[in-house]
Amino acid sequence: MLGLEPDDGAAAIRRAFRRLAMRWHPDRNGDPAALEQFRRIRAAYESLIELEDESVAQEAARQPRGADRRDELWLSIEEAARGCEKAYRLLSAQCCGDCEGSGWIELARSRMCTVCSGSGRVRGGGRHLENCTACDGRGFSTRAQCEMCKGSGEVSGEQSVSVHVRPGLLDGDQLRLRGLGEAPAGEGEGEPGDLLLTVRLRVHPVFRMQRRELHVELPVPAFTLLTGGKVAVPLPVGEEIVSLPAGEAVAHELRLAGRGFPGRGGEPAGDAVVSIRPVLPGALTPEQRKMLARLEKQFEKEIATHYPEIAGFRAALDAASD
Repeated sequence: MLGLEPDDGAAAIRRAFRRLAMRWHPDRNGDPAALEQFRRIRAAYESLIELEDESVAQEAARQPRGADRRDELWLSIEEAARGCEKAYRLLSAQCCGDCEGSGWIELARSRMCTVCSGSGRVRGGGRHLENCTACDGRGFSTRAQCEMCKGSGEVSGEQSVSVHVRPGLLDGDQLRLRGLGEAPAGEGEGEPGDLLLTVRLRVHPVFRMQRRELHVELPVPAFTLLTGGKVAVPLPVGEEIVSLPAGEAVAHELRLAGRGFPGRGGEPAGDAVVSIRPVLPGALTPEQRKMLARLEKQFEKEIATHYPEIAGFRAALDAASD
């Protein structure tokens, strides 16, 4: 069904699915049989990828593995739509440089042991006394607990990780960064866990999203709507120049097919729904007001053509007064 070889892995399976999904998706292929073919392709893909994931999980289970870490990766809508390289600060425990991971520092001069107060003996679990382990029963010590790491041998470290964000990720999608999780427990060999980042999209001042459908409200000069003209529609992947026909200066919607949020994994791109909002000019100069007044007088001469609502209103008043 997907045209794969027996030893093809998950990456090859995904590439084959994307290629066939683009060909047979019913939104792209008008063949009546396209929907059924697409369903068969998706079913084959889901079955194969599940088997591949089980195989990987079984292989990983044969050796100790550290725990996964989980966090959120915040993106703007533009970053998620276009794809990007996003810097992520990874916090992790690192070997303390002051004590080289031992938890202790050597002293220039010996000090009285603070644990046993110099006696060399401490009370054990019962009533009897035992040698102080902090000073080996000597009552004094030539070392002290490292103040930097508080005796743990570890300090919090930070490293910057570059996260590759593919175009078309939606809020709630997850990225897996192999080997950036917790180290395996104990001192034996094993693989570290993974870092799982859940994508979160920031609220945008212009764009609203409904799945992959993108909504934007566009203020347009009322005169442009009356006379017709070109307007630039902002989109996450760049501006789209749209020609508006001459018409009425009223609010309405435009739907730009496939120009919304990009598709991913066989899912097609969404539409861009543009809400046109007429805007009248403000802060007119005296000369501009005179120009509009002259134009208004011309409209008044043909009021039935230019202002049919006003003409109908006046006619209703005249009829009522007769």
